[in-house]
Parts: sequence; C-alpha cells; structure tokens
Amino acid sequence: MTATREAREARRPQEAAPSRTPVFVPRADVRETDDAFWLRIDVPGTKAEDVNLWCENGQLHLRAGCRPRHAGKKAVWWEYDAGDYARSFALGEHL
Repeated sequence: MTATREAREARRPQEAAPSRTPVFVPRADVRETDDAFWLRIDVPGTKAEDVNLWCENGQLHLRAGCRPRHAGKKAVWWEYDAGDYARSFALGEHL
C-alpha cells in the first residue's frame, strides 16, 4: 500500500454496524475558481473533528455525525435531530 493510499484510508471512516440513527443528505454549494474547488456543506450540530472527507474511485465523499444535544432536557421546540450526514460528488476527469 502506498503512503498516499494509507493516508486516504486513515481519513476514511470505518464502517459501522447498521443502526437506527437517521442519515441526512446535507445541502451543498460547490464553486470553482482558477485554482481550486470550494465546497460549502450544511451540517448543523457537527464538530470539525466529526467531519470526514475522502476521495475514492472518482468520487468525493463526506460523512459527518451529529450526536444528541438534548439528552435529559425537557423539549420545548427541537427541529434538529441527532444523526449522520452523508453525501458524495462525482469528480470530473480533469481532477
């Protein structure tokens, strides 16, 4: 295994056993400049260390987790739920 592949595998989240946690598809904006692509993804409730990005087989993958924030608290109004986010983007031939 090459060093590049090892680094890619280290960023890729480990497969977890199926659970009842919902998986959300986050909204995204993608823009291109002369020297970069910019990706803005709406993943409320996540921390930077809970967001994983990796490239594999011509696709950019995102996986992120949002853990429960309201455990033991009385609900008044909650619109955000705990769960995971997942989204993939096909990369062009020139990348």
